[in-house]
Amino acid sequence: MGSTCIPNYENAVAMIEYLKSKGSIVGVSYRKDMICIDFTGEVEVTFDDYLQTVPYLTKHYVERLPSHRDREMSWFNSKYLLYIMKTLRGGEVVEYVPGEKIRIKDTEKTEFIGVRLSREEKEQLESLVARLGTTVSDLVRSLIKEKLGKTKPQ
Repeated sequence: MGSTCIPNYENAVAMIEYLKSKGSIVGVSYRKDMICIDFTGEVEVTFDDYLQTVPYLTKHYVERLPSHRDREMSWFNSKYLLYIMKTLRGGEVVEYVPGEKIRIKDTEKTEFIGVRLSREEKEQLESLVARLGTTVSDLVRSLIKEKLGKTKPQ
């Protein structure tokens, strides 16, 4: 699974939700100044996606004059597309057209599994992995291998 972030500007939440409705985005985390997405497969973010999520007045303003459109495309490029490239993890850029679009694809070979724990369980798990000198991922992988090895069909 790949991940990337964009700054949390005024219409960023609407744009991420719009992209989420198109598929591929499997997780979203909202921070004070950034919105990060987890994705599988390919995700394309276009200037048209951006226009779908800005208020009508802004869309009308952008379409009225070429200079307005150029200014908005420049802003979209610097505040969204370049941040997507800068924060991309577990993925690669397939296509980039400045100000117009970016297409990224997941290059991770692993899957993500989320587990909900109580605060106490999480603290105990963190304490255990610290004592063992390992990571939560490595501990869980070894436990899964151990359990799956014992239950293999014969």
